[in-house]
Amino acid sequence: MEFIRLTEEEGTDVFITPWSLCHFTAGCAAKEIGMSLLVWEVMHALYELKDHIIDKAQTGNRNSVFNSVGDQSVATVGHLIASKKRKGLFGRWSLMFGASWLGMVLLGDRVG
Repeated sequence: MEFIRLTEEEGTDVFITPWSLCHFTAGCAAKEIGMSLLVWEVMHALYELKDHIIDKAQTGNRNSVFNSVGDQSVATVGHLIASKKRKGLFGRWSLMFGASWLGMVLLGDRVG
């Protein structure tokens, strides 16, 4: 087990990867649009469960329980520190989430 690393490979469970930035900004964006912490926690936990059940079965994508706990933790911190203030159609956290997600997708399997 490692605390932080660029990738999570077979045999190495990592708490925080670059994808954790997406989970953090998603938590911030959820708060920004007014989602309650309880609703956010349940939705994000279901997403992490999906990673284990569907993605692993269909794509062989590796995402350890340790990494899921890390992702859930940083998503929670994001929700806790963000404010509900939003200017215009999209607030800054929503835009940052979109940018971080796009960046991680473009990097592909090189990170995460």
